[in-house]
Amino acid sequence: DDDDINDVASMAGVNLSEESARILATNSELVGAVTRSCKDEAFLSASMLQHKILEIGQRFGVTELGPEVVNIVSHATQQRLQNLLEK
Repeated sequence: DDDDINDVASMAGVNLSEESARILATNSELVGAVTRSCKDEAFLSASMLQHKILEIGQRFGVTELGPEVVNIVSHATQQRLQNLLEK
């Protein structure tokens, strides 16, 4: 499979070794750099949402959940509302 890719690349006049070296050289200043992203803001109040999820979850035996659950439900709610409003 790698041979097939190399054959196609060489037929196109591309030297994969040179291209890899060029990419690494171009991005060498990024190695070890700290990437900063914007803070992920919740759409819904985390404490209120967690309370509601646990309230509903108790019916199904759910007694605890991690903050990532609250975050994903908040984002899913935001996306769902956005999709409904865009229709």
